[in-house]
Amino acid sequence: MTNNTIPEFLVCPVCKGPLEAGTGERRELVCPSCGLGFEVRAGVPNMIRAMARTLSEAEREAYAKARSTSRNTTPRD
Repeated sequence: MTNNTIPEFLVCPVCKGPLEAGTGERRELVCPSCGLGFEVRAGVPNMIRAMARTLSEAEREAYAKARSTSRNTTPRD
């Protein structure tokens, strides 16, 4: 998982929502809906809820803003 492509079958273990690649220095998969970050180590995501990091309020807002921006720039038929 060295690139930002996340397979569709890999979903949040808590809410089953889509995951996004983490930003910044952390190597993690993020569930913006739950506000959780799942660490990726040696290319393998740790999808255990008890070991997930809770995103800060600022991080949650940033992911929500990025999602709304990407939806507004998607071409429509």
